[in-house]
Amino acid sequence: MAYGDWLRGPHAGEYADPRGGREAYVAAREHFERMGALGKLAEVEERLAQRNVETAVIQEPPALTPDLRRPPRRPRGESELERRATWAREAFGFVTRNKLVLGLLEEVSKLARSGSSILILGESGTGKELIAQGVHKLSGRTGNFMPINCGALPREVIESELFGHVMGSFTGAARDKVGLFESCSGGTVFLDEIAEMSFDLQSRLLRFLETGEVRRVGSNKNVAVDTLVIAATNREKTILESGEKFRADLYYRLAHAVVVLPPLRRRGEDIDLLVTHFLGEACERHDKRIVLSAAARNRLIAYSWPGNVRQLRATVNRLVVLGINDREVGAEALQLDDTRAPVSLTEELEQAERRRIVEAVARANGVRTDAAKLLGMSRTTLIGKMKRYGIQ
Repeated sequence: MAYGDWLRGPHAGEYADPRGGREAYVAAREHFERMGALGKLAEVEERLAQRNVETAVIQEPPALTPDLRRPPRRPRGESELERRATWAREAFGFVTRNKLVLGLLEEVSKLARSGSSILILGESGTGKELIAQGVHKLSGRTGNFMPINCGALPREVIESELFGHVMGSFTGAARDKVGLFESCSGGTVFLDEIAEMSFDLQSRLLRFLETGEVRRVGSNKNVAVDTLVIAATNREKTILESGEKFRADLYYRLAHAVVVLPPLRRRGEDIDLLVTHFLGEACERHDKRIVLSAAARNRLIAYSWPGNVRQLRATVNRLVVLGINDREVGAEALQLDDTRAPVSLTEELEQAERRRIVEAVARANGVRTDAAKLLGMSRTTLIGKMKRYGIQ
Protein backbone atom coordinates (compact mmCIF):
# COMPACT_ATOMS: atom_id res chain seq x y z
CA MET A 1 0.00 0.00 0.00
CA ALA A 2 2.90 2.33 0.78
CA TYR A 3 4.40 1.57 -2.62
CA GLY A 4 1.09 2.53 -4.24
CA ASP A 5 1.08 5.81 -2.28
CA TRP A 6 4.60 6.55 -3.49
CA LEU A 7 3.77 5.85 -7.16
CA ARG A 8 0.85 8.28 -6.94
CA GLY A 9 2.60 10.91 -4.81
CA PRO A 10 4.85 13.89 -5.63
CA HIS A 11 8.09 12.16 -4.58
CA ALA A 12 7.96 9.61 -7.42
CA GLY A 13 8.97 12.26 -9.94
CA GLU A 14 9.53 10.73 -13.37
CA TYR A 15 8.58 7.31 -11.96
CA ALA A 16 5.03 8.41 -11.15
CA ASP A 17 2.63 5.71 -12.29
CA PRO A 18 -1.05 5.98 -11.24
CA ARG A 19 -1.93 2.64 -12.85
CA GLY A 20 0.99 0.97 -11.12
CA GLY A 21 -0.25 2.49 -7.87
CA ARG A 22 -3.67 0.99 -8.45
CA GLU A 23 -2.12 -2.43 -9.12
CA ALA A 24 -0.19 -2.13 -5.86
CA TYR A 25 -3.42 -1.31 -4.01
CA VAL A 26 -5.15 -4.36 -5.54
CA ALA A 27 -2.26 -6.59 -4.43
CA ALA A 28 -2.40 -5.05 -0.96
CA ARG A 29 -6.17 -5.64 -0.78
CA GLU A 30 -5.76 -9.34 -1.56
CA HIS A 31 -2.97 -9.61 1.02
CA PHE A 32 -5.04 -7.91 3.74
CA GLU A 33 -8.03 -10.13 2.90
CA ARG A 34 -5.92 -13.24 3.43
CA MET A 35 -4.59 -11.83 6.71
CA GLY A 36 -8.01 -10.76 7.92
CA ALA A 37 -6.57 -7.27 8.61
CA LEU A 38 -9.90 -5.45 8.39
CA GLY A 39 -8.53 -2.01 9.34
CA LYS A 40 -5.89 -2.03 6.62
CA LEU A 41 -8.41 -3.55 4.20
CA ALA A 42 -10.70 -0.55 4.78
CA GLU A 43 -7.80 1.86 4.13
CA VAL A 44 -6.87 0.30 0.80
CA GLU A 45 -10.54 0.05 -0.26
CA GLU A 46 -10.83 3.81 0.39
CA ARG A 47 -7.80 4.51 -1.82
CA LEU A 48 -9.19 2.31 -4.61
CA ALA A 49 -12.51 4.16 -4.42
CA GLN A 50 -10.89 7.55 -5.04
CA ARG A 51 -11.74 8.90 -8.48
CA ASN A 52 -8.22 9.99 -9.33
CA VAL A 53 -7.01 6.38 -8.98
CA GLU A 54 -9.53 5.25 -11.60
CA THR A 55 -9.16 8.12 -14.10
CA ALA A 56 -5.60 9.39 -13.67
CA VAL A 57 -3.82 10.24 -16.89
CA ILE A 58 -0.42 8.64 -17.17
CA GLN A 59 2.37 10.87 -18.39
CA GLU A 60 4.51 9.11 -20.99
CA PRO A 61 8.10 8.80 -19.75
CA PRO A 62 11.10 9.62 -21.96
CA ALA A 63 12.05 6.99 -24.54
CA LEU A 64 14.89 5.48 -22.51
CA THR A 65 13.10 5.62 -19.15
CA PRO A 66 11.40 2.15 -19.36
CA ASP A 67 14.78 0.42 -19.55
CA LEU A 68 15.97 2.24 -16.44
CA ARG A 69 12.95 1.62 -14.26
CA ARG A 70 12.86 -1.23 -11.82
CA PRO A 71 10.76 -4.17 -13.12
CA PRO A 72 7.77 -5.25 -11.00
CA ARG A 73 8.98 -7.29 -8.07
CA ARG A 74 7.40 -10.65 -7.41
CA PRO A 75 6.19 -11.05 -3.83
CA ARG A 76 8.81 -12.91 -1.85
CA GLY A 77 6.30 -15.39 -0.41
CA GLU A 78 5.00 -16.35 -3.85
CA SER A 79 8.53 -16.82 -5.17
CA GLU A 80 9.41 -19.10 -2.26
CA LEU A 81 6.22 -21.14 -2.77
CA GLU A 82 7.08 -21.57 -6.45
CA ARG A 83 10.58 -22.74 -5.55
CA ARG A 84 9.21 -25.34 -3.13
CA ALA A 85 6.61 -26.51 -5.66
CA THR A 86 9.31 -26.95 -8.32
CA TRP A 87 11.46 -28.92 -5.88
CA ALA A 88 8.51 -31.21 -4.96
CA ARG A 89 7.92 -32.00 -8.61
CA GLU A 90 11.58 -32.72 -9.33
CA ALA A 91 12.23 -34.76 -6.18
CA PHE A 92 8.95 -36.67 -5.85
CA GLY A 93 6.97 -36.10 -9.05
CA PHE A 94 4.34 -34.37 -6.88
CA VAL A 95 2.36 -31.58 -8.53
CA THR A 96 1.35 -29.45 -5.56
CA ARG A 97 1.33 -25.93 -4.16
CA ASN A 98 -0.37 -26.95 -0.92
CA LYS A 99 1.82 -25.74 1.96
CA LEU A 100 0.93 -28.66 4.22
CA VAL A 101 1.88 -31.19 1.53
CA LEU A 102 5.09 -29.28 0.74
CA GLY A 103 6.00 -29.30 4.42
CA LEU A 104 5.31 -33.04 4.56
CA LEU A 105 7.56 -33.70 1.55
CA GLU A 106 10.36 -31.66 3.13
CA GLU A 107 10.10 -33.85 6.25
CA VAL A 108 10.19 -36.97 4.07
CA SER A 109 13.39 -35.75 2.40
CA LYS A 110 15.05 -35.58 5.82
CA LEU A 111 13.85 -39.10 6.64
CA ALA A 112 15.23 -40.31 3.30
CA ARG A 113 18.74 -39.20 4.23
CA SER A 114 18.52 -41.01 7.58
CA GLY A 115 18.35 -44.44 5.93
CA SER A 116 15.50 -45.55 8.22
CA SER A 117 12.55 -47.69 7.15
CA ILE A 118 9.41 -45.67 6.40
CA LEU A 119 5.69 -46.46 6.60
CA ILE A 120 3.43 -44.46 4.25
CA LEU A 121 -0.28 -44.24 5.03
CA GLY A 122 -2.95 -42.86 2.73
CA GLU A 123 -5.98 -43.66 0.64
CA SER A 124 -5.62 -45.43 -2.69
CA GLY A 125 -4.42 -43.05 -5.40
CA THR A 126 -2.81 -40.43 -3.15
CA GLY A 127 0.73 -41.02 -4.45
CA LYS A 128 2.32 -43.46 -1.99
CA GLU A 129 4.57 -45.00 -4.64
CA LEU A 130 5.72 -41.54 -5.76
CA ILE A 131 6.83 -40.90 -2.17
CA ALA A 132 8.68 -44.23 -2.09
CA GLN A 133 10.47 -43.49 -5.38
CA GLY A 134 11.42 -40.04 -4.10
CA VAL A 135 12.82 -41.48 -0.87
CA HIS A 136 14.90 -43.96 -2.87
CA LYS A 137 16.28 -41.18 -5.07
CA LEU A 138 17.03 -38.82 -2.18
CA SER A 139 18.61 -41.56 -0.06
CA GLY A 140 21.56 -41.73 -2.46
CA ARG A 141 21.27 -45.51 -2.76
CA THR A 142 22.78 -46.93 -5.94
CA GLY A 143 20.87 -50.22 -5.99
CA ASN A 144 17.51 -50.99 -7.58
CA PHE A 145 14.08 -49.72 -6.56
CA MET A 146 11.72 -52.70 -6.49
CA PRO A 147 7.97 -52.35 -5.78
CA ILE A 148 5.85 -55.35 -4.83
CA ASN A 149 2.11 -55.47 -4.11
CA CYS A 150 1.70 -57.63 -1.02
CA GLY A 151 -2.05 -57.95 -1.59
CA ALA A 152 -1.75 -59.34 -5.12
CA LEU A 153 0.36 -62.45 -4.36
CA PRO A 154 -0.46 -65.62 -2.33
CA ARG A 155 1.39 -66.10 0.95
CA GLU A 156 3.74 -68.82 -0.36
CA VAL A 157 4.67 -66.78 -3.40
CA ILE A 158 5.31 -63.52 -1.57
CA GLU A 159 7.47 -65.24 1.05
CA SER A 160 9.62 -66.71 -1.68
CA GLU A 161 9.68 -63.37 -3.55
CA LEU A 162 10.90 -61.47 -0.52
CA PHE A 163 13.23 -63.94 1.16
CA GLY A 164 14.08 -66.39 -1.63
CA HIS A 165 14.19 -70.19 -1.31
CA VAL A 166 16.53 -73.13 -1.72
CA MET A 167 15.99 -75.98 -4.15
CA GLY A 168 13.55 -78.61 -2.86
CA SER A 169 12.18 -76.43 -0.03
CA PHE A 170 8.64 -76.88 -1.40
CA THR A 171 6.88 -78.36 -4.40
CA GLY A 172 8.01 -76.55 -7.52
CA ALA A 173 11.26 -75.22 -6.02
CA ALA A 174 13.44 -76.71 -8.76
CA ARG A 175 16.38 -74.39 -8.08
CA ASP A 176 17.70 -71.85 -5.61
CA LYS A 177 16.10 -68.44 -5.83
CA VAL A 178 17.44 -65.13 -4.54
CA GLY A 179 14.79 -63.01 -2.80
CA LEU A 180 14.14 -59.31 -3.36
CA PHE A 181 15.81 -58.28 -0.13
CA GLU A 182 19.04 -59.94 -1.28
CA SER A 183 18.90 -58.83 -4.90
CA CYS A 184 18.14 -55.22 -3.87
CA SER A 185 21.00 -54.95 -1.40
CA GLY A 186 22.17 -51.35 -1.68
CA GLY A 187 18.74 -50.40 -3.00
CA THR A 188 15.11 -50.15 -1.88
CA VAL A 189 12.14 -52.52 -1.65
CA PHE A 190 8.70 -50.90 -1.64
CA LEU A 191 6.09 -53.12 0.06
CA ASP A 192 2.71 -51.79 -1.04
CA GLU A 193 -0.39 -52.93 0.91
CA ILE A 194 1.81 -54.35 3.68
CA ALA A 195 -1.24 -54.86 5.91
CA GLU A 196 -2.34 -57.69 3.58
CA MET A 197 0.64 -59.79 4.71
CA SER A 198 -0.05 -62.78 6.94
CA PHE A 199 0.94 -62.43 10.61
CA ASP A 200 3.81 -64.92 10.41
CA LEU A 201 5.23 -63.17 7.34
CA GLN A 202 4.96 -59.86 9.20
CA SER A 203 6.97 -61.50 11.97
CA ARG A 204 9.72 -62.48 9.51
CA LEU A 205 9.75 -58.94 8.12
CA LEU A 206 10.08 -57.53 11.65
CA ARG A 207 13.07 -59.77 12.29
CA PHE A 208 14.70 -58.61 9.07
CA LEU A 209 14.20 -54.97 10.04
CA GLU A 210 15.74 -55.64 13.45
CA THR A 211 18.76 -57.67 12.30
CA GLY A 212 19.33 -56.78 8.64
CA GLU A 213 19.55 -60.49 7.86
CA VAL A 214 17.38 -62.73 5.67
CA ARG A 215 16.99 -66.48 5.58
CA ARG A 216 15.77 -68.16 2.42
CA VAL A 217 12.79 -70.53 2.70
CA GLY A 218 14.18 -73.99 3.51
CA SER A 219 17.65 -72.72 4.42
CA ASN A 220 19.39 -72.78 7.80
CA LYS A 221 21.77 -69.91 7.04
CA ASN A 222 21.24 -66.16 7.44
CA VAL A 223 22.53 -63.65 4.90
CA ALA A 224 23.28 -60.01 5.84
CA VAL A 225 21.94 -57.45 3.35
CA ASP A 226 21.68 -53.65 3.21
CA THR A 227 18.20 -52.99 1.82
CA LEU A 228 15.96 -50.04 2.66
CA VAL A 229 12.35 -51.05 3.27
CA ILE A 230 9.51 -48.65 2.54
CA ALA A 231 6.03 -49.95 3.35
CA ALA A 232 2.60 -48.56 2.54
CA THR A 233 -1.03 -49.29 3.29
CA ASN A 234 -4.43 -47.64 2.95
CA ARG A 235 -5.45 -48.79 6.44
CA GLU A 236 -6.23 -46.16 9.06
CA LYS A 237 -3.48 -45.35 11.55
CA THR A 238 -5.74 -46.13 14.53
CA ILE A 239 -6.45 -49.63 13.14
CA LEU A 240 -2.74 -50.35 12.76
CA GLU A 241 -2.03 -49.14 16.29
CA SER A 242 -4.76 -51.39 17.70
CA GLY A 243 -3.08 -54.51 16.31
CA GLU A 244 -6.14 -55.49 14.26
CA LYS A 245 -4.88 -57.63 11.33
CA PHE A 246 -1.46 -56.03 11.70
CA ARG A 247 1.26 -56.76 14.22
CA ALA A 248 1.51 -53.89 16.68
CA ASP A 249 5.24 -54.56 17.20
CA LEU A 250 5.87 -54.22 13.45
CA TYR A 251 3.88 -50.99 13.37
CA TYR A 252 5.87 -49.52 16.25
CA ARG A 253 9.12 -50.65 14.59
CA LEU A 254 8.09 -48.43 11.67
CA ALA A 255 6.30 -45.77 13.73
CA HIS A 256 9.35 -43.50 14.12
CA ALA A 257 8.95 -42.67 10.42
CA VAL A 258 5.24 -42.65 9.52
CA VAL A 259 4.12 -40.46 6.62
CA VAL A 260 0.38 -39.77 6.31
CA LEU A 261 -0.65 -38.49 2.87
CA PRO A 262 -3.81 -36.35 2.79
CA PRO A 263 -6.57 -37.25 0.30
CA LEU A 264 -6.97 -35.00 -2.73
CA ARG A 265 -10.21 -33.48 -1.39
CA ARG A 266 -8.18 -31.96 1.47
CA ARG A 267 -5.53 -30.42 -0.80
CA GLY A 268 -7.64 -27.42 -1.84
CA GLU A 269 -5.99 -25.51 -4.68
CA ASP A 270 -4.12 -28.62 -5.86
CA ILE A 271 -7.21 -29.96 -7.64
CA ASP A 272 -7.25 -27.07 -10.10
CA LEU A 273 -3.47 -27.28 -10.47
CA LEU A 274 -3.67 -31.01 -11.25
CA VAL A 275 -6.55 -30.52 -13.69
CA THR A 276 -4.39 -28.08 -15.68
CA HIS A 277 -1.38 -30.41 -15.46
CA PHE A 278 -3.22 -33.57 -16.57
CA LEU A 279 -5.14 -31.68 -19.26
CA GLY A 280 -1.87 -30.44 -20.76
CA GLU A 281 -0.33 -33.92 -20.60
CA ALA A 282 -3.37 -35.60 -22.20
CA CYS A 283 -3.69 -32.98 -24.95
CA GLU A 284 -0.03 -33.42 -25.86
CA ARG A 285 -0.30 -37.22 -25.77
CA HIS A 286 -3.39 -37.31 -28.00
CA ASP A 287 -2.41 -34.30 -30.13
CA LYS A 288 -5.56 -32.33 -29.25
CA ARG A 289 -6.53 -28.93 -27.94
CA ILE A 290 -9.34 -29.26 -25.40
CA VAL A 291 -10.62 -26.35 -23.31
CA LEU A 292 -12.65 -26.74 -20.11
CA SER A 293 -15.52 -24.36 -19.46
CA ALA A 294 -15.53 -22.49 -16.14
CA ALA A 295 -18.50 -24.61 -15.03
CA ALA A 296 -16.67 -27.86 -15.87
CA ARG A 297 -13.53 -26.77 -14.05
CA ASN A 298 -15.46 -25.74 -10.94
CA ARG A 299 -17.38 -29.03 -11.08
CA LEU A 300 -14.06 -30.89 -11.02
CA ILE A 301 -12.86 -28.74 -8.11
CA ALA A 302 -16.06 -29.31 -6.11
CA TYR A 303 -16.01 -33.11 -6.53
CA SER A 304 -14.76 -35.19 -3.57
CA TRP A 305 -12.53 -37.57 -5.62
CA PRO A 306 -12.78 -40.87 -3.70
CA GLY A 307 -10.13 -42.32 -6.04
CA ASN A 308 -7.90 -39.29 -5.46
CA VAL A 309 -5.23 -38.27 -8.00
CA ARG A 310 -5.48 -41.54 -9.94
CA GLN A 311 -9.20 -40.99 -10.54
CA LEU A 312 -8.69 -37.33 -11.47
CA ARG A 313 -6.04 -38.24 -14.05
CA ALA A 314 -8.30 -40.90 -15.59
CA THR A 315 -11.25 -38.49 -15.72
CA VAL A 316 -9.28 -35.74 -17.46
CA ASN A 317 -7.76 -38.22 -19.90
CA ARG A 318 -11.25 -39.48 -20.78
CA LEU A 319 -12.42 -35.92 -21.47
CA VAL A 320 -9.54 -35.40 -23.88
CA VAL A 321 -9.98 -38.74 -25.65
CA LEU A 322 -13.72 -38.23 -26.17
CA GLY A 323 -13.59 -34.45 -26.67
CA ILE A 324 -13.73 -32.72 -30.04
CA ASN A 325 -10.59 -30.83 -30.98
CA ASP A 326 -10.75 -27.04 -30.35
CA ARG A 327 -14.15 -27.45 -28.68
CA GLU A 328 -14.96 -26.35 -25.13
CA VAL A 329 -15.99 -29.14 -22.74
CA GLY A 330 -19.00 -28.38 -20.53
CA ALA A 331 -19.85 -29.68 -17.06
CA GLU A 332 -22.44 -32.10 -18.50
CA ALA A 333 -19.64 -34.16 -20.11
CA LEU A 334 -17.96 -35.03 -16.80
CA GLN A 335 -20.27 -37.85 -15.65
CA LEU A 336 -19.10 -37.76 -12.03
CA ASP A 337 -20.88 -39.92 -9.48
CA ASP A 338 -21.98 -38.05 -6.34
CA THR A 339 -23.51 -41.07 -4.59
CA ARG A 340 -20.45 -41.98 -2.50
CA ALA A 341 -21.22 -41.47 1.16
CA PRO A 342 -18.73 -39.28 3.08
CA VAL A 343 -16.56 -41.20 5.51
CA SER A 344 -17.05 -38.69 8.35
CA LEU A 345 -19.22 -35.77 9.44
CA THR A 346 -16.35 -33.36 8.75
CA GLU A 347 -16.02 -34.61 5.19
CA GLU A 348 -19.78 -34.39 4.66
CA LEU A 349 -19.81 -30.76 5.83
CA GLU A 350 -16.81 -29.89 3.66
CA GLN A 351 -18.44 -31.43 0.57
CA ALA A 352 -21.67 -29.54 1.18
CA GLU A 353 -19.84 -26.24 1.77
CA ARG A 354 -17.67 -26.65 -1.31
CA ARG A 355 -20.72 -27.43 -3.44
CA ARG A 356 -22.68 -24.42 -2.13
CA ILE A 357 -19.76 -22.06 -2.78
CA VAL A 358 -19.30 -23.31 -6.35
CA GLU A 359 -23.05 -22.86 -7.01
CA ALA A 360 -23.07 -19.34 -5.52
CA VAL A 361 -20.02 -18.21 -7.50
CA ALA A 362 -21.62 -19.53 -10.69
CA ARG A 363 -24.91 -17.74 -9.96
CA ALA A 364 -22.99 -14.51 -9.27
CA ASN A 365 -21.06 -14.85 -12.55
CA GLY A 366 -17.79 -14.92 -10.63
CA VAL A 367 -18.40 -11.70 -8.68
CA ARG A 368 -17.21 -12.57 -5.19
CA THR A 369 -19.08 -9.78 -3.42
CA ASP A 370 -22.40 -10.97 -4.88
CA ALA A 371 -21.57 -14.61 -4.14
CA ALA A 372 -20.79 -13.71 -0.52
CA LYS A 373 -24.22 -12.04 -0.21
CA LEU A 374 -25.92 -15.14 -1.58
CA LEU A 375 -24.12 -17.27 1.00
CA GLY A 376 -24.68 -14.85 3.87
CA MET A 377 -21.00 -14.38 4.69
CA SER A 378 -18.41 -11.63 4.33
CA ARG A 379 -16.38 -11.30 1.14
CA THR A 380 -13.18 -11.91 3.13
CA THR A 381 -14.55 -15.16 4.57
CA LEU A 382 -15.66 -16.32 1.13
CA ILE A 383 -12.24 -15.61 -0.40
CA GLY A 384 -10.56 -17.59 2.39
CA LYS A 385 -12.84 -20.58 1.81
CA MET A 386 -12.39 -20.39 -1.95
CA LYS A 387 -8.61 -20.49 -1.52
CA ARG A 388 -8.95 -23.42 0.87
CA TYR A 389 -10.99 -25.45 -1.61
CA GLY A 390 -9.17 -24.21 -4.70
CA ILE A 391 -12.32 -22.71 -6.25
CA GLN A 392 -11.69 -20.22 -9.05
